[in-house]
Amino acid sequence: MLEAAAIDRLASLAQPTRLATVRRLLAAYPGSLAAGELARACDAPHNTMSTHLGILIKAGLVQVERSGRTMNYRADVSAFRGLVT
Repeated sequence: MLEAAAIDRLASLAQPTRLATVRRLLAAYPGSLAAGELARACDAPHNTMSTHLGILIKAGLVQVERSGRTMNYRADVSAFRGLVT
């Protein structure tokens, strides 16, 4: 992994709500969680959670898939493993 990518991924985790979100998604892996469920679990407003999830997606630590009208989020475990190794 390039150093710049590792720095971006680590920086995305340097915020309490985003770190809690990734921990919840890793615990749910290989399953996924809906954005609303993550917002409730992390005690964050829905619009704020959307911003946090966008940052995690951009960093490559989280993937999103649409199921009807629901957006489901899943940890990208291979990207996370690459970061910690």
